[in-house]
Formats: sequence, structure tokens, C-alpha cells
Amino acid sequence: MSVAPTILSKIFRRSKSDCEKLREMASLHLDGELSEEERRQIEFHLEQCEMCSGFVSTLRETINMLQKLPPQGIPQELKRTILQIGDEGTPSSSQG
Repeated sequence: MSVAPTILSKIFRRSKSDCEKLREMASLHLDGELSEEERRQIEFHLEQCEMCSGFVSTLRETINMLQKLPPQGIPQELKRTILQIGDEGTPSSSQG
């Protein structure tokens, strides 16, 4: 079922606050975590707003580049510190 653009424009008018909402929801949009209605609203806004369309395009490209980077190992000192904190945070058997 397609929602007419005139209805969507009333729901999601292009304004500064709409652009701010879009920027806050852009990652969720790219990850496919929005409802169908939210996705339609975002896509409608992107069709109307060159600035937000550019923002989402740049975010998508950034995510794609970051995903291509090789994984980095955890420095040994950090790993020891985390394990030490974890051991210290374990409740002892004397507590009751």
C-alpha cells in the first residue's frame, strides 16, 4: 500500500527539526531498524531534501569503508586491566 506524497508531506514536513530527526535516525534507517512507516517518512524526506540525502549518502559510505578495515586486536595491557577489574568486581563467597 502506497501512501500519497501529499499525506507524507503533512506528516513529515521538511523543516530544520525534521532534518535533525533524520540525522538522529539515519543509522537506524541504514541498519533497517525502522518501522515501515518511519522508513517511508525518511525516504520521502530524502527525496525532497538534498542536504539530508547527502548526509545519509556520506554516512553510508563511511560505514562501508569502516566495515572494510581489518579487525584490530585489543592491546595486552588493556586486556589485563579489564580482566583485573572483572576479577575485582566478582562478589566474594564471604558476602552474604
